[in-house]
Amino acid sequence: MYSISEVSKLTGITAFTLRFYEKIGVLPNPSRKDGKENGRRRYDDQDIRFIRFIHGLKQTGMKFGYAE
Repeated sequence: MYSISEVSKLTGITAFTLRFYEKIGVLPNPSRKDGKENGRRRYDDQDIRFIRFIHGLKQTGMKFGYAE
């Protein structure tokens, strides 16, 4: 499981953008269970693959249904 800062480093997408994509429904809500019950976002390898896929679509010019 990865933290949002680790995902940001792995994908090159800022934590702000990851939270924004989550807020507008582009990304599903990540797990918030990591055994510590601190409520922090936790991402797995499947989440990272999906984030990279979405980021690739964004780079092609695809819009996600919000004013840019």
